[in-house]
Amino acid sequence: MLTVYAKYEPTTDVVIRHVESVTAKRKRDVQIYKDEACTLPFARFMWWQKRPTRRSKTVRLNCYRWNIVWK
Repeated sequence: MLTVYAKYEPTTDVVIRHVESVTAKRKRDVQIYKDEACTLPFARFMWWQKRPTRRSKTVRLNCYRWNIVWK
């Protein structure tokens, strides 16, 4: 299996970013990258979607199964 790299990042959801609340500031997306330096974005799971967690070892993207390495 091929390897992708994942990390939590602040959300890019435009609506939730403008809400002034404590819970809105804690919303995090999972960003998937193709390279170890995390410069080539591959996929993004928004905070409201079902997404991989730190316990996940694999993820299915574009009909392929990929190994995940968390950063």
